[in-house]
Amino acid sequence: MSDRIHLTPRARATVLWIVAGIAFLFLWQVRGLVTPLIWAGITVYVLNPVPAWLARHTPVGRQVWAALTFGALVLLIAGSLWIIMPAVTAQVESFVAGMPGQLREAGRLLGQEQLQLFGTEIDLQGSDAALQEQIRDLLGKAGSVAAPIALPLLADGVFKLLLYVAALFFLMLDADRIGANIR
Repeated sequence: MSDRIHLTPRARATVLWIVAGIAFLFLWQVRGLVTPLIWAGITVYVLNPVPAWLARHTPVGRQVWAALTFGALVLLIAGSLWIIMPAVTAQVESFVAGMPGQLREAGRLLGQEQLQLFGTEIDLQGSDAALQEQIRDLLGKAGSVAAPIALPLLADGVFKLLLYVAALFFLMLDADRIGANIR
């Protein structure tokens, strides 16, 4: 008695298409998770020669060099943010400081002494301090409306960043074994 199942070519093609459809539906459902993994793979592909070369030319193992390369990449990104953030903060402060003048110019071009933005009345004839207070009220209202939309997007972005970093770390550690198994 044979335990093997024999399928006709048509049945094999049908099973193949069903499995391909299920795989496509699965990948479609997890498409948001696939992107950070693809970027981690690309990053490892670009960075892998560094620990490989260092391991060949020093007595230290490749995994140690991979972990150090990963750490150097993280420090490079964190250092870049550390340098960029004060410039971004200064730009935002400059934008906020110039906002009363910009609103007055917009009112002048529109021929209005008051603007209504998102349900908040802004009197363009008042002092800069009064105008900035009205802008703060407007931003407070906008923040309360935007928070339910922005928080899930922020959480999704943080999750994808953590997934990218974790995948990058483990792919960096095992890139030599992964590459050997692919060939």
